[in-house]
Amino acid sequence: MAEIKTSFRGARSFLDGDGSSSDPNPSCVPPDSLSQAAHAVARSELHLDILNHSLRTFVYAVAISEREDLPWHEQENLPLLFTAAIFHDMGTTTSCDGPQRFEVEGADAAVSFLNQHEIPEAKKHEVWVAIAVHTCSGIAERISTLARAIRLAVLVDFKRSDMVELLGSEMIDQVEQVLPRGAPEKVLGDAVVEQATRQPTTWPGQLARSTREHSDWQGVNKEF
Repeated sequence: MAEIKTSFRGARSFLDGDGSSSDPNPSCVPPDSLSQAAHAVARSELHLDILNHSLRTFVYAVAISEREDLPWHEQENLPLLFTAAIFHDMGTTTSCDGPQRFEVEGADAAVSFLNQHEIPEAKKHEVWVAIAVHTCSGIAERISTLARAIRLAVLVDFKRSDMVELLGSEMIDQVEQVLPRGAPEKVLGDAVVEQATRQPTTWPGQLARSTREHSDWQGVNKEF
């Protein structure tokens, strides 16, 4: 198994040995009971490409926390960082179909999970915010340090050029050797559209319906 060679020692430690997501207990998952339980939930619900994306997001978030001197790579905070990373796209799954946008459904699912593990309210709120705003450019980066770490890590995995420069292409290439990239953008996009089709009363569902009903319309979506 490839070993990550990077100056980010904490991030590297999660990809020593067999870190593959095909392993039911990959080494990139922290050994504490909360992280292990969160991974078990994600592994049962997420498409493999999204699971790998979420695991890479965690590794990159550890590296970003180290680089920016945030608190989330510290041992006591890793379970919450991992939970936020592994649940950040959970809202796209069928088990999270609901009336809210997928980010909020995923954030609610994470809090429901944390409720089973007696996590303090303030810490649950940190995780909720990080997931709920992770697609909100300019907000996620500033609303909290956990939200910032998750947001920037997602952008690294989606190959935004300035974020790739932040961690370096060598590290990213090595991470993807252990956690194969697949096609997360395609899988996520399809999942959101399918969810909108299943949930026609939500705003995405209304946009999708309007697009189908007005296929020749070139203007702003009539349900916007």
